[in-house]
Order: sequence, then C-alpha cells, then structure tokens
Amino acid sequence: MRAAAPLCASSHGPLRVAALSLLPAVADTCPAWGNRRGGAWGGSAHAAAILRAAAPLCASSHGPLRAAALSLLPKLLPAVADTRPGLEAILECLESRQPEVAASALDALPELACAAPEHAGSLLRRTFALALASRLPAESALARTVAALNTLRGC
Repeated sequence: MRAAAPLCASSHGPLRVAALSLLPAVADTCPAWGNRRGGAWGGSAHAAAILRAAAPLCASSHGPLRAAALSLLPKLLPAVADTRPGLEAILECLESRQPEVAASALDALPELACAAPEHAGSLLRRTFALALASRLPAESALARTVAALNTLRGC
C-alpha cells in the first residue's frame, strides 16, 4: 500500500514544496534587484528566472501561494527587461472565473501597474471590462490604480 501524498504536493512534487519555502526569502531579496538592475551579480537574470517561475502561481487557487506570488511581481517587474510573463499572469488573474483570484489581482493592481507602467493601459482596460462583467469591486481598484499612476508621474 502506497503512502498518501502530502497535501501541498502536486504534479510538480517536492520541487514545488521547496519553492514555497523559499518565497519569503526571495521576497526580501527582490527590492535590491530592482535597485541594481543588470549588475554584474546577475540580478536581472535571476529576477527574470524567478518571474517566469512565480508568474503561473499568481492564478493559483491556493490563497497564500497566490498572495506570495502577487507580492513578488511588483518587486520583480522593474528588475527585468521582459515583463511579458508578469503581464500575462496578471491578465490571467483578472480573467479568472474564480472570484477570489480576480479579487487578489484587483487588490494588487496599483502596485503592479506602477511596477510596469508601460502595461498600465492594458491592465486598466481589462479591469474596466471586469467591472462591467462582474460584481467584483473593480471600481475602487481602478481609482486606486489611476491615483497611484498619477503619483508616480508627479501629477
């Protein structure tokens, strides 16, 4: 008879469990990467690798994992040249049929839009469409995001 797999194990096995334990340490290190983008220490390359690994976790149905991944994105996006994986992850969250996933993305939207201002327009368009199509409080997220972008630009 086989032993039951641990609750947090998935098709990715022990690697995913190990990655979950490293998320807090990575979250503490990421602000330094954003400040020293492209340095000889390999910050941009490391940040890009972590962004590619963390982006799919943003739409996770596991709340703490989703929250940790969404908290990493604003720290990683300024440190990488290719922000596409982060943008796709945010848009996937906003298009999710799970209200808690979309609500998590709405809560993090101001920080995410300020971390990648070149994608703020598409994020705001998708959030506006979400406000029209759902009962989630997207209006407050839109207002907070526009206010944060105005503050970022010095308006």
